[in-house]
Parts: sequence; C-alpha cells; structure tokens
Amino acid sequence: MKRADSFHQKSEHSSKRQSVWTLCALFAAILLFGAGCSKQLANLSLNKAKKLIMEAERREAGRLEKENLDAAKREVEEAERLIAENRAKQARARASSAVANAKKTLENTLSKLAAQRINEAKTALDVANLNHGASENQERYNNIKTLFDKAQEKQRKNKWADAIDLSEKEMSEVDTLLARLLNEAKQKQMAAQSKFDELKHVGAEQYANEYVLSVQDMLRNIENKITVERDYLGARNQADDAIRKSEDGIIATKGKMAYEQLSILEDGLAEAQGKGALIHAKDLLKSCEDSFDTILKQYSEKKYDMVIESAKILGPKVQKLIYTTRLKSAEAKINIVVAEIDKLKEGGATQYLPGRVETMEESLNDARAKFQEEKFEECEEVCVTALREGEKIHAAFNDLALDAMRNAAESLEIARNVFDKMGDIFIIRSDMKLSGLNLQFENKKQAIQMELDTILKNARLTLGIAKLRQEEQKYRKAIEISGEVKQSGEYVLNETYHVVAHNAIMELSEQVTRRETDGARQYVPAELDRTQVILEQAKKLLAGGEYKEAVRRAGEARAQLEITTQELAQKAVENMALAKRQIEDSRKNRTDEFQKSELERAQALLADADKALQDQKLKPAVETALQAANVAQEASIRSAKIWCEQVIAEAESAIKNAEEAGALIYAGEQLDESKRFLNSSQNLYQSGNYLEGKDVAQRAVQKARDAFYKNILAAETAINEAKSYNGWEHRSSLLSQAIVDAKLARQNIDAGDYFRSSAYAEKAAIEAHKVVKDTKNVVFQKRIREIMNSLDVAMHSGVNYFQAEEAKKIFRQVAALKEKYSLNNYDEISSELDKIEADMERTLATTPLVLENMIAKQQQRLANAIEAKVSVEIAADLINRAKDQLHYSKIDFDNKKFTLSYRELKNAVAALDEIESRIAMEDYAEQANEILESLDEALDGFQSVLSLGPKAVESFSRGPNKQIYSITVLGGMAPDQFRNTVSELYEKARLIEFPPDAELVHANFVDMINDIRLASIYFDKMIILSEFDAASRHEIIYKAFDYINSAKQKRAELQKTLLVREKKMRLADGRI
Repeated sequence: MKRADSFHQKSEHSSKRQSVWTLCALFAAILLFGAGCSKQLANLSLNKAKKLIMEAERREAGRLEKENLDAAKREVEEAERLIAENRAKQARARASSAVANAKKTLENTLSKLAAQRINEAKTALDVANLNHGASENQERYNNIKTLFDKAQEKQRKNKWADAIDLSEKEMSEVDTLLARLLNEAKQKQMAAQSKFDELKHVGAEQYANEYVLSVQDMLRNIENKITVERDYLGARNQADDAIRKSEDGIIATKGKMAYEQLSILEDGLAEAQGKGALIHAKDLLKSCEDSFDTILKQYSEKKYDMVIESAKILGPKVQKLIYTTRLKSAEAKINIVVAEIDKLKEGGATQYLPGRVETMEESLNDARAKFQEEKFEECEEVCVTALREGEKIHAAFNDLALDAMRNAAESLEIARNVFDKMGDIFIIRSDMKLSGLNLQFENKKQAIQMELDTILKNARLTLGIAKLRQEEQKYRKAIEISGEVKQSGEYVLNETYHVVAHNAIMELSEQVTRRETDGARQYVPAELDRTQVILEQAKKLLAGGEYKEAVRRAGEARAQLEITTQELAQKAVENMALAKRQIEDSRKNRTDEFQKSELERAQALLADADKALQDQKLKPAVETALQAANVAQEASIRSAKIWCEQVIAEAESAIKNAEEAGALIYAGEQLDESKRFLNSSQNLYQSGNYLEGKDVAQRAVQKARDAFYKNILAAETAINEAKSYNGWEHRSSLLSQAIVDAKLARQNIDAGDYFRSSAYAEKAAIEAHKVVKDTKNVVFQKRIREIMNSLDVAMHSGVNYFQAEEAKKIFRQVAALKEKYSLNNYDEISSELDKIEADMERTLATTPLVLENMIAKQQQRLANAIEAKVSVEIAADLINRAKDQLHYSKIDFDNKKFTLSYRELKNAVAALDEIESRIAMEDYAEQANEILESLDEALDGFQSVLSLGPKAVESFSRGPNKQIYSITVLGGMAPDQFRNTVSELYEKARLIEFPPDAELVHANFVDMINDIRLASIYFDKMIILSEFDAASRHEIIYKAFDYINSAKQKRAELQKTLLVREKKMRLADGRI
C-alpha cells in the first residue's frame, strides 16, 4: 500500500514536472512568437492542415468534397511557397486558413460519407428482408436491425464516425447472415452453367439457337441477382429453370440433327434416282430405300440417337449408290456421243461443215479422260455439250440444205419470172433488116422458148425431190439436188438474157441510124459518138456470151441515145428561145412601128419551128428557129436606126428653140452640154450604134429643154419650197402672186415672148424666196413661244419642284437654239424643237406620277421604320411627323399648292433620314454593347492580375534571393486565354458596320479595344519574364497596365455616346 502511495506520489511529481516543462515550452513559444518567430507557428498550422487533409482523403474526400479538398491543398501549397520566400506572416495567415478549410472539408466529408453508409446499410437490410433473413437466423437478424437503428441515431446526433462504423458493421453482419444462401445460389449457378455448356456442346448454337439465347439471358439474370440485386433465393430458383431449359434445348437439337441426317439421305436417294439409279443400280437402290424406311420410323418414334447412328451407316451406302449411278450414266452418255458422231460422218457433215464434227470428237476425248479420272459429273457435262454441238451441227447442216433449196427456188423463180414477163422477146421481127447469124438466131427464137419452158418445169419437179431428202435428214443429197436445180434456173435465165440482148442491140442499131438522118451528126456529134461506142461494146459482150452484161450495156446505150435525142431537141429549144428573145428585144426598138412586116415574118417562122419540134422533126425545128432569130435581129437593127434618126432631129430642134429664147445667156452651160450630147449621138449613129445613139440624143433633148425653161423651173422650185414650209398659212397673197407670175412666164415662153417670160420668172422666184424666209422666221418664233408657254404652265403644275432638272434642261436647250438659229439651219433647228416639245409634253404628263413614286418610296421607308419596333421607342415623334408630312404633301399637290407640297415632302425626307440614322446607331450600339459585355467577362476572369497593379506584379517577379520568376496566375483566366479572347473581340469590333455619322465613334471604340488587346499581349509575356532582363521586365509590366489605363480613359469618353434603349453601356464604370 505504501509502495502504491509512493508510486502515486512519484507519478504526481512527475506529472507536475511535465506540466512545468510544458508551461515552459509554451512560455518559450510565446516568447519566440513575441520575438518574431512566426515561421514556426506557420509550420505548426501547416502540419495540422496536412494531417486533417490526410484524414479527409482517408474518408474519401477526393470523391465527396473534391473542390474543397483541392482548395485546401492549394492553400497548403501557397503557404509552403510563402514560407520558402521567407514571408512568414503571410504564410502563417495562409496556413491558418488552410487548417480551417481542411477542418471544414473533413467535417463535410464525414457528413456525406455517413449519409452514404447509412443508405448502404439500409440497402443491406432490404437485401436481408428480400432473402427472408429472419428465417435464416432470427437472432442475427435482430442484431442487424439494432445496429442499423444505432447508426441512424448517431447520424442524427452528428456523430459521423460512429455512424459510419456501425453502418459498416451492420453490412458485415448481413453478409454473414446470407452467406449460406449465397453459397447455394452460386452452386446452382455453376450447375446451370454446366448444363448450358452441354447444350452448346451438342450443337444447339447451330440447330436450336433460341434455347442458347434464352438460357444465356437466364444466366445473366442469375448473375445479376447474385451480384447486383443480391436476391439469392430468386437466383437459385432461376438456376433450376435454366437447367430445365437447357435439357429441353438438348432434345430439340438432337431432333433437328436427326432431321438433317434424314434430309441428307433423302436428297442423296433423290439424286441417285435423278441420275438413273433405277436403270443403272436397281438392287442397290432397293436396299438403300429399305434402310431409309427403317430410319424414318425411328424418327417418328423420336429415337433421335438411333436415327443419328443409323444414318452414319446408311450414308456411305447412299454415296456408293450415287457413285455407281453416276459412273453408269456417264458411260451411257459417252456411247450416245459416239453414235451421234458416226451418224454425222456418214451423212457428209465433215464435207459441208469442216471442223464441226472434229469439235465433237475433241469433246468426246475430253469426256473419256474425265471418266477415267472418275469426274463423272464433268464427264456428263462435256457429253451434254458435245450432244448440243451435234444438235447445232444438225441444225447447221439443215440450214445449208434449206439455203441450197432456197437459192435453187429463188434462181428458178427469177428465171420463170423473167421468162414469163419477156414472152414478147421470142416473137420473130420480120420488119427488121437482118442478115447472117443475126437472121438465123431470129428464126429459131420460137424453138428456144419451148426448150426453156420444158427445163423450168422439170427443175420444179426436181426441187420437190430435194425437199423430201431434206425432211429425211439426208442433207447432203438435198444440197446436191438443189445445186442441179439452181444450175437449170441460171441456164434458163442466161438464155433469156441472150434473146433480150439480141433484140435490144438490133433495135438500137436501127434507131442510131435514124438519129443520124435527123441531124445528130451535125448538131450533137459528141453524144452520138458516145452512143455508138456503148452499142459496139454491147455487141462484143453478146458475141462473147456475156448476155446479162450485154443487156446492161444495151440499156446504157439506149439511155445515151435518149440523151442524144434530148440534146438535139434542146438545140431546137435553144434556137426557139433565141428567136423569142430577138423578137421581144426588137419590140423595144419599136419594130411594131418601123418594121412590122419583118416582125410578123419572124413570128411565123418561130411558129413553124415549134410545130416541127412537136412532130419530132428535130432538124427542121433547129434550122427554122435559127432563121426566125436572124430575121428578128435584122428588123430590130433597122428599126433602131430609124428611131435614132428621129431623136437626133428632135434634139437639134430643141437646141435651136433654146438658142432663140436666149438660153446662151441664162443657161449657157446646160445648152453646151446638150450640144455635146448631140455630137456624141451623131457619132454613135455613124458607127452603127443606133440604140446608144438614141439614148444619148434623148439626154441632149432633155438638157436643151432644161436650158429653155431654166428660169421658170427655178421659180417653180422656189414656189414648191414655200409650199412645203406652209407658206399658204403665213404669206398666202405673196405666194399666190408668185404662182401667177410663174404661170405667165411659161405662157409667154411657149408664145415666143422670151423677154417677158424671163421677167415673170425672175419676179416669181423673188416672191417665192421671200415667202420661204418669212415663213421660217414666223414658224420658229411661234414654236419658241409655245414651248415657253408650256414651260410656264409646267412651272404652275409643280414641275420646277418635282422635276426641276428636266425644267432646267429645257430652258437651256431653248436658249441655245435661239443663239444657233439661222435660215440655213432651219430644218436642223426644227428637228431639235420637235424633241424639246416631246420632252415638255412627257414632263407635264409624268409630274404627278413622279410625286406619287416619291411619296410611295418615302412611305415604304416609313413602314420599314415602324416595322423595326425599336424605332417607335427612339423616334416616335419623328415617325408621326413624317407620316403627317407625307399626307399633306399629296393633298397640297392635288390642290395645286406645289410650294407647300414640295416643302412637306422635303421635311418628311429629312425626318425619315433622321429615323434611319437613329435606327442604324441603335443597331450599332447593340452590337458594340455585346462586344463590351464579352470584354467585361474577359476582364472579370483576369481580375486577379488587373487588381494587383504594376508594382505588385513586378514584386512577385523577384524571389527572396533576387532570383527572377515568371508570373503564374492561380485561378481565373490564363494570360494566353485572355489574349485570345480580347483578340477575337477586337476582330469582331473592326467588322461591325457603322452608320456614316458614327465613323469617329467607331474609330474610338476600336481604338479602346485595341489598347486592351495590346495590353493582353504584354500580359501574355509575363509567363516568360525570366527570359528578359530587368529593364525589359519593367517595360513589359508597366506597358501592360499603361494600355489598360488608356483604355479606361477612352471608355469613359464613349460612355455618353453609345446607348442601348433604356440601358447605358458599362463603359467608364466597367471592369477596366
């Protein structure tokens, strides 16, 4: 007892001593802290934070509180960095914050994990109930429920660790409770899997795959019930069902296999029967069929195993049956081919179809080779091919016989047709002057006709015999007989042509002689010579026995003779045409008047020539027509001479009259020209060119008359000009006097009073010119006045307001014409006045339409402005004003108040311009605002850097030992991302379409964003500051912030400019 007391005292003493030391340590720590040892305190907090983080990670904070855990870790890292940089004070604060965050993270993790474990424990309790856990072990089941209730109680009291431990214990108890059921379920699962493997082994995947798929689904359900649902009782029951299903599948598989074996045997027997087993292997076929009937009975009794075994025995027998049948069948096919080849050779196929039978023999050799190789199927195929070739040879041989018969029939038919159609050729021509051999041939034509007819009849009978031989398949005999028939037909045809050629040549010889007497040798000798050459060729062909060719050449000679006849007739026609032309041309020279009898004689000769041509009297027709042409030509020449003499006399008389009238004085040049024409006509007459002389003499007459009446013609021309300018309307009395004077002048000159005629003519010309001059001036001034009056009317109709340019153009054109006008260019000026009058009329007519179009255009602009709803908010007063002004502009125009109408329209246009300007500015401001909002988001994301300022950033770039650091941004937007974002916004800003009056605003807007873009470029360089020297680092940092400050100032200046409906853009008060 004393020893215990002593121990107790020692313990108390030791405890007191330890407490003293602890107090001393604390006091020392306080002293150290007071002395500035914040670094140690920061390390203590840092270690505590790390322990808390480790505990949180053990409790799955990485899954449940990842963000808070990562934040706590970052604070620990930041604190360690501050300690490394000897920034103890900041490190201590950061470490304390890390401890607080770590505690919070651990607390949140435990809370969530406890909730999760409670849920898992509830699921485990449900699994126990699902598997009737109370029936399995009531005591353990009750303990499980108690543990679950306690865990829930701990959770309600926020004792998260206890709740987690109790839940895990409860789940472990559930596993123990259900261990037996789980084992039984797995045993059943293995048994079901084994039976399923047996099902697949017997071939169910091929024959009864539906059972395989069904059992597979069951096995998957069993696995799911065991591992996922943990329904061990359900898994056990489903395993029993899977075993039964597998057994059913095994039976179904064997049944289908048995049926397949039966089908194979049945197909084999059918194949053997198809190949002729009943003929070639009758006994073996009977044995196989009996065995098959036995197997079929076993199948009907569902003895599938016996069926399969029996089929294994019967299968080889069936194959032997097929082999034997194929062998015998192939052998039979070869024998058939041999027989067919022998038959074709005997029938002469090798003679008429060389190489074809040899092809069959090659196939026969190939079939025998395949038979030796026991390739019976291929052997039969080759034999079938050979037999098909034999059929083709028969068909080809038959075709040859038919062709020969057809050729013979055609030859016979042609000969008969020609012979029958040319029956007249055998008539003896006694009217022809023949002698020698030609006469002998002519006399025996009747005998030839009878001989040829007999040959044709006999050949027809022979052709029938050929047909009989062809039907008996004696093709060679049919061909030979047909050849004989064809030769008979050709002989008859040739002899018929012989008679035709004889007749044609005899007739042509007589016709050629007749054409020579018609003048062919005189007028168309070349054509006649060609005819005689062809006729001689035909005679040579006839003598040489080439009768058909002789007929053809005789036909050519006949055609050439017809050409000769036509050419001779054409010569007559040409001479008649020449005579007609000569007669018609002579009439132009007045032969009807001067040579009437000769003209009538020529016409009579032409009629005689035409009659001779109609009567085919070609030579008289040619010569009489030529005589008519000559008579008409001579009459024409004599008539032209008389006519020329008359016109020359008329010219001499006209010149004499002109000279007496004094034309040498007032028309000397024209009179001289008339005399020259007269001399020329006289020379032509002397040389026999009467027609040309007559024409020149007529020109001399006209010139002499022009000289005679020159003054009067000048006066009449002036009078006609005055009439054309409407002189009757403006100077009618003077124009009348001019007409009277001109008439008196003509009367006096015709009366021979040349002096008085000249006076009247001169007076008439002066008066007419006066009318022309006065009329032009009056008409010009009148038209000018009318245009100016119309323009005045147009001014009072609003033209000067709504088509001012047109009105100005007309004013300028009228003034220019006044300056330009003279009598000489009157016609040109008149044409231009026509254009001005048309323009004036069009301007007056279109002014109301111009106004309507202008108002319609402005109304459409107004409708567009109203449709843009934003305009109603920003320019409602302008919209109402423009609407009223357009309305009143139309009313004022209709009331002829053109000044007011124009003013209202002009004001409406100005109002609409202002509305559109505001809408454009509003749209521009909206686009700019969107860009600035995106810019604010980027600046917010980069606020962790912007809020520091250049000095702080520069201080961060230097370490405690003056080492150089690059700036790393923790949290927020990275410098390169900030740079990319601002660059994109800068490009968008540059592409915005801006209204003309916002050009300066837009330039400032883009310039402001460009400053931020330039700043972002420098901020991006801060991640590689360690690569620059001190001056460059200082320049980079301060330039970045200088650009930011510049942008802030520019943004403040833009604040009052850009408005978006009821919201000012965040400009000066933005994030810069």
